[in-house]
Amino acid sequence: MSPPATQTGGSPADEEEISDADVFEILSNRRRRFALHAIKRREEPVELSELSEQIAAWEMDTEQEQISYEDRRGVYVTLKTTHLPMMDERGVVEFEQQTKTVQSTELLSELDVYIQALREDEIPWSTYYIGLAVICFSLVLAVAADAPGAAALEPIDAGVVTVVAFGVSSLVHHLVNRRNRLGSTEKPPELRRQKRAERPGYRPARALSVALAVIAAAGLIFGSGGFTAMSADRGINVDVTDDEDAYLGYELTTETTTANNSSTVTAEATYRNGFGGELTLDVTVVVDGDEVRSETITLDPGAEESISVTRSCSSGETIVFAFEAAGRGPGVSVSMDRTHSVSCG
Repeated sequence: MSPPATQTGGSPADEEEISDADVFEILSNRRRRFALHAIKRREEPVELSELSEQIAAWEMDTEQEQISYEDRRGVYVTLKTTHLPMMDERGVVEFEQQTKTVQSTELLSELDVYIQALREDEIPWSTYYIGLAVICFSLVLAVAADAPGAAALEPIDAGVVTVVAFGVSSLVHHLVNRRNRLGSTEKPPELRRQKRAERPGYRPARALSVALAVIAAAGLIFGSGGFTAMSADRGINVDVTDDEDAYLGYELTTETTTANNSSTVTAEATYRNGFGGELTLDVTVVVDGDEVRSETITLDPGAEESISVTRSCSSGETIVFAFEAAGRGPGVSVSMDRTHSVSCG
């Protein structure tokens, strides 16, 4: 296995670490996030075939028993040729090519990764705490100035409300983070979050607002009666969208041509930018385990561009095309892996 990256300027005695840039590059791809989640939950090495089957089940939102050979094969190929070697090189996993097994390293064990999935009607915790601070500060000013509606409160009352609001919020934040940590639950955090979001009447932002209102009301009524790694203490937080397809459009077309007793299959993937700003997209195409094309494209809002590859084949042969894309733009990032099996002839 290749040695993991170390901090620039460190001495040989320094603790082995991985750079933030490498961490975010690894986490920018959903299939790699799924792989890390599964590997972190296992103390012993896991076979590549089993890992591929589990990831395919998560991606297709079904049980492992329902995964066919073709479903697993596409994931198996990209893991073996692209994702696992890349993570092995960064030092977060140990991938044995000969035995087809992979296991966690000490570097991965010490790396805490939190996935925060946000919907359109939600706000990140950082913004929430800013809003809470503004509300509490306004309450303190109102009490100090004997403003109407706050004259009956003492400064200690405003302090109690502030402490309780931040204390309860911090506790909830801690509990949510524990469930959003890679490797801590049976399914990846973003999948569990998506399942909850699909429930009828699910309104997480409104529920949070109601909780804050209850805390504030309790403080006003009862007054002074009372009422957060590349090391063990270092965490990485990644924001992802529940539905990447809603922002990065994708369409695949295939065409088989036969001439002079030989056949070719052409697969063309079209990407469309559904974000409000310019999107830079890194696209890698893998055919039957071989990386055949890597290209960076820039898409204006609403624009689309196609990338195609052609492969010769024999009649009845199945060709596996894998299109992997990672995009970035002003304040946004998105990743998408798509695998297709095409029969020749």
